[in-house]
Amino acid sequence: MEKVGMPQYDNSYGNAPAYQQPIPSVPQPMSDAAVGASFQNQLLAQCARGQHQVTKKYGVCGIICAVCLFPIGLLCLLCDVKKKCERCGQVLE
Repeated sequence: MEKVGMPQYDNSYGNAPAYQQPIPSVPQPMSDAAVGASFQNQLLAQCARGQHQVTKKYGVCGIICAVCLFPIGLLCLLCDVKKKCERCGQVLE
């Protein structure tokens, strides 16, 4: 039964060209060793630029002088200090 005045549509879509979708590339996860090596290289690069993570260690003689010879002993304490980078182990002057 056809209705009068209604357009008729063709159900065939024709032969449309088939386009292949590009396959998105998924980056492979890095192994734990590779992540650790990358992190260590970044930290050592900071040390190479002079951005050390400095820790100070005071000597026993400086501490004893600071306590026993109080006002002047603090100068001994400041002279008896060792500065060292925690990351690379370099002794700083």
